[in-house]
Amino acid sequence: MNFKSRRFKPANPSPISKIIEEIIRRYKTRIYDDCIFFAPEIPERKLRNAVESYARAGSGERALALIDNSFFGSAKDGVLLTHERIYSNEWSDVTFALELGAIESVEFVEIDSAKEIRLNGAKFVVLHMADARSVRTFAEMLDEIRRAFRPTDTEFQTHKTRAGKCATCGAPFRLTQLYANCSYCGSHCEGN
Repeated sequence: MNFKSRRFKPANPSPISKIIEEIIRRYKTRIYDDCIFFAPEIPERKLRNAVESYARAGSGERALALIDNSFFGSAKDGVLLTHERIYSNEWSDVTFALELGAIESVEFVEIDSAKEIRLNGAKFVVLHMADARSVRTFAEMLDEIRRAFRPTDTEFQTHKTRAGKCATCGAPFRLTQLYANCSYCGSHCEGN
């Protein structure tokens, strides 16, 4: 069994995992950078180095994206995004991990050549190797993932519960018109 399948393959992906994958699928076509990788094209050596260095991922987590912030391309510094958490390490022994559902805000700040991603108002990582446009787009992707975990926001509604989850499958639902179909199961949902 290879490293990727043993370490990062969940048994049954949840509806929120499928939504996260859809968000990433849309954004990865907009990010062109030699330092940013998306599954399944994450090099196994880089993934292994990230997990061993700073991303102590659980056995059910699956790697979705990796930002290599290391000078020599080892990926021992950077960001690893899984279905459950985001991990970071920036050229030090200080590492951070945050559950995706705990993200309340995402900000992108550019200072000279440094690109900073702030989560919940605090510095999460400063990136030096990736270009600013790609890091900004990555931060926008994280913000959309954050919104997927917040179905009670006014932008999420359903026709039955108004709790922000599809009445059929339970996935967060974004109402963009008076009616639409759930992006996960295809159920018809209506607004008021």
